Amino acid sequence: MKRKTKTGLKLISSLGERMPREDANSSFQNEESTSSQDFIQNLIYIYRAYAYFVTEDYESCIKDYLKSGQLKKLNSGSQYNLYLAQGLKGLHLKEYENAISFFSKASQKSPS
Repeated sequence: MKRKTKTGLKLISSLGERMPREDANSSFQNEESTSSQDFIQNLIYIYRAYAYFVTEDYESCIKDYLKSGQLKKLNSGSQYNLYLAQGLKGLHLKEYENAISFFSKASQKSPS
């Protein structure tokens, strides 16, 4: 499964790189276009963060969830995965109290 996830990770990352960037020289920005771009960019961050989680790249996972959270409030499932990733990163760094704190937060967001 990890091999297919890594392939998907490459594909979704390349999609994110192809997204049009806001042109600083443009005086007119279509509001609907910006809204669509933000929506798609948010989905890219969410799905890529999950792929990083599955491949145990917790640092990249956390960064993408945080970027997504800047565009739109994270849903409870994404917030749960973010806390788990932060806890697992803490375990790998042997920061056990920090890890426990994030796992406790995750248990409060646990999807039922």
